[in-house]
Amino acid sequence: MVVAVLVHVGIALSLVLLGLWGRSHATVVPPVWMTHAERLRRAKTMHRGGTACVVFGALYAIAAAVAVIAS
Repeated sequence: MVVAVLVHVGIALSLVLLGLWGRSHATVVPPVWMTHAERLRRAKTMHRGGTACVVFGALYAIAAAVAVIAS
């Protein structure tokens, strides 16, 4: 059971950290050879994806905690 908890915590933490990284680097990651409008569009998409990762990571952590408590 301890291993399962550690796995779930690792998955949730990975999602949250990936989302935070994506949100903070959204304006840096798109290549410079793109037009300014395309870079802004990609940055907005990456920021939105990062936010989704943070939200799903938090929801996953809550669901895993409920599952562990219930068992």
